[in-house]
Amino acid sequence: MLFNTLSITAVGVLSLHVSGAIAQPHEPRGLDVQLKWHEKTNCDDKGGPKRDYSDGACLDLAESTRGVEILDLSGSCHLISYDDSSCQSGSRILDSLGCWNLKGKNSVQFKCD
Repeated sequence: MLFNTLSITAVGVLSLHVSGAIAQPHEPRGLDVQLKWHEKTNCDDKGGPKRDYSDGACLDLAESTRGVEILDLSGSCHLISYDDSSCQSGSRILDSLGCWNLKGKNSVQFKCD
């Protein structure tokens, strides 16, 4: 009897985990790029919190964003800044750790080879 109860409980818990995974097919796969946004072009301010992003994400930058600090890059990932707000024109590749000036840029996108 105890074995039957444990088996039913185990099956119930397993089905919850499997259904949760199926319900979220676009769950991020983990860290590709870790950034910290800044209001100063030289990143000489406190900046925002560290944030993780995945390959392909395109972000429209806030008006107050003037710099970005690349804290971690996974494999052959890099950040691309764009003049427009839809990651289409005026690209510049930011491919190493450190502070990058985003003045005049309106969006960024993460790409991994």
